[in-house]
Amino acid sequence: MVSPQLVGHPESVFLYSGSEEVFGEHRATLASMGAARFLGTDPSLAVLYNTALLGMMYATMNGFLHATALVGSANVSAVEGVHADLPRQMATIAERAIAEGYGDKNYLAVYEIFKKSTPAS
Repeated sequence: MVSPQLVGHPESVFLYSGSEEVFGEHRATLASMGAARFLGTDPSLAVLYNTALLGMMYATMNGFLHATALVGSANVSAVEGVHADLPRQMATIAERAIAEGYGDKNYLAVYEIFKKSTPAS
């Protein structure tokens, strides 16, 4: 699930499903485009995951655009109006993911952090 300019980069992720035998036979070729992830033998899994990820991406982008439009309607610049805690929180989560050994994984590794409870401060 990458834009064309990212094809061929090792941090790019490509989702595959269907015949595990065929995937295995062509894994080296597929991996030349980016990280090849086999999701299972159900041929619909790659499309399902891709659709879910796109839905989340568009919801996030639209939420950001909506938020900046709302803030802009009050004649406040988006930078002034966006709360700074969320970016700091996400940076903390990314640092925790790296510290817990997910530094060589892509952004989706933060899911492993989200699954774990965090002690109350």
